[in-house]
Amino acid sequence: MDYGDFKEMLKQHAPDNQMQRLDIPEISIVFDLLKLFRRIYQHELTPEPLKDFIYMEVRRALRKDLDVRGYLEGRTEIK
Repeated sequence: MDYGDFKEMLKQHAPDNQMQRLDIPEISIVFDLLKLFRRIYQHELTPEPLKDFIYMEVRRALRKDLDVRGYLEGRTEIK
């Protein structure tokens, strides 16, 4: 194996070649889960400790610059 063969082999294993695109149905599962968490959060019988837990877990899963509390309370949307 010479350097040229090794260089070709590296091109085949480039990270760009291994990236896969997510299909829209896979992303919709995440939005469905967020809507489910929001419905549970907004339910009148949901206790405050459970609301705090839902907030912390959703915030941990999403970016920090999103208004998670506003989304859970129904004031804002996450796109």
